[in-house]
Amino acid sequence: MLDEAGFSYSELEYLLDKQNVTADEILSHPDVIKECQAKNQKLLNFLTQSSTLKALVQTIVSGPDLTVPYADQYKKCDVASQLLATWNPQISAAVLQDSDLLNALYTCLLNPSLSHLLAAFIYRIFKSLTDYDTDVVSSFFSTRSDISQLILTNLSRYAVWKLLCRILINFHHTDLIDRLANSELVSDLLNRFTVDYSDETHTSVILLLAEMCSMAKTKSSIVSEDVRWDNPLLLKLESIETLQTMLSHIFDSSTEADGSCTQLTTSDSLLVNGLVYFRVLIDNFAVLDAGLQLPPIPSFSPSNWRAVRPNISDALLPCLGALKCRLLKPSNNMGDERTSTTSCGPFSTVRLYIVRFMAYLFDTQSDELLREMLRLDMLNVIMASERCWDLSA
Repeated sequence: MLDEAGFSYSELEYLLDKQNVTADEILSHPDVIKECQAKNQKLLNFLTQSSTLKALVQTIVSGPDLTVPYADQYKKCDVASQLLATWNPQISAAVLQDSDLLNALYTCLLNPSLSHLLAAFIYRIFKSLTDYDTDVVSSFFSTRSDISQLILTNLSRYAVWKLLCRILINFHHTDLIDRLANSELVSDLLNRFTVDYSDETHTSVILLLAEMCSMAKTKSSIVSEDVRWDNPLLLKLESIETLQTMLSHIFDSSTEADGSCTQLTTSDSLLVNGLVYFRVLIDNFAVLDAGLQLPPIPSFSPSNWRAVRPNISDALLPCLGALKCRLLKPSNNMGDERTSTTSCGPFSTVRLYIVRFMAYLFDTQSDELLREMLRLDMLNVIMASERCWDLSA
């Protein structure tokens, strides 16, 4: 009996019984993934051979087959990645035991011109391997000296650095976090958080920084019952130097004719993304899932008040007046302030973000911030912006 592709149901067994059967022949069989998931032992024995695993990885890293129609160019890459990511203990163990295979996949991710589709295939494999044995994968990544380059290269690939952040919380490999904290990664990310880069890059930078911050918080300061460990990466992400650098990219100080100094926003995209990051620092329950999130409507309830560390309040204090100024002035009246007026990226309106964030600060335990917001009459400004509570406004 033949299936729709003309293969008999026993043909896979026949192929596996052949001498010198190649991985390419197996990849062409329409039932190979189904048989692998069904734990066909003869197929698993073939797939876990060193030569077969090497051929599967080579199929992926070589990229699309340009000799076939466009619709089929990535087909073998896809099938090969699915076989390696089946989450079968035999396959996962065999891949993890061969450092050459891991290095080949890792090196491919360092290629700036790597297509998003191939990156997704490699991510699929590493995710499956991480699910199988997080310790071994974390140990592999901890030996790489170019992990910062890997993160920067995949800045626009959310799934890839999401996986890397997950690896960072492994309790048994704090050396990787130490190395990232001592590297230029945070500085390199902030250098991309400027008006010279696109709105999409701004969002990617903030999502990555926020994800690293959330993961660092998840990795408790308690490594074991007897050992305490202050996360150096979290300390760097929350440092006054990091926050002031970020704010210096968002606000531009200028001197007026009367000698007074004012701060203007350089970019609406930078402003909104920056507010999102500060909210993550303040709120341990903030969740970012491949997108920006508005601060919640303030409750003004003491039970919801959050403590704000001095470095965060010290960084924000000089910028509250600029936020009020941007809130009160519509974008179309700000032509002289070099503020983006054409697009707000994936979010609703800039003023909605500002009013929500300023109101959100009233729920924090910071006498300095509260006094400055009261001095600026921010409570009346927020109440006057009541229409902003509706997300559809």
